[in-house]
Amino acid sequence: MKKLIQLSTLIALTVSTAFAGNLATKSSVLKWKGSKGAAGFKLGSHYGKITLKDGNVLTKDGKLTGGDFVVDMTDFTVDDLSGEWAQKFIGHMKSSDFFKVDKFPTSKLKITSVKGNTVAANLTINGVTNPIKFDYKKNGSAYSGKVAFDRTKFNMNYGSDSSLGDKFIHSDVELEFTVKAK
Repeated sequence: MKKLIQLSTLIALTVSTAFAGNLATKSSVLKWKGSKGAAGFKLGSHYGKITLKDGNVLTKDGKLTGGDFVVDMTDFTVDDLSGEWAQKFIGHMKSSDFFKVDKFPTSKLKITSVKGNTVAANLTINGVTNPIKFDYKKNGSAYSGKVAFDRTKFNMNYGSDSSLGDKFIHSDVELEFTVKAK
């Protein structure tokens, strides 16, 4: 009976550890950047930060093997604007033109495979999932890199008509990340 209780405790600890977020969300950083301008020309950009809500980094023998991350789309900033302009921009980004935050308050990334320093993952934004690939670097318990995705593949088509001239919003969104495991 004692061994059964010990085994049950061990299984419960293993399961709770495997599914409890092991990401240091407060010291992890996600920076975003989007650009605008006539098709083929980047005439300006906006940039800021997004809050990482939860996540897990999975490793084996000190090497990244997987992970999943949840981003809080209700909590992001625009760092190149201030005051009323920043409020308007954030409101527009949260609207149905872009992230539809009322309906989709989180976005997710799930690593599907890791080969060397290249990650294949599924990115889910606005309830739409698409595969992406990116490279990362490891420094201690931190993983960093850059990811780019085409926003139009996630039903964010506002401003994507190239006939808009300098009002044209480029499809690629850049994310620079540093995530740290606890």
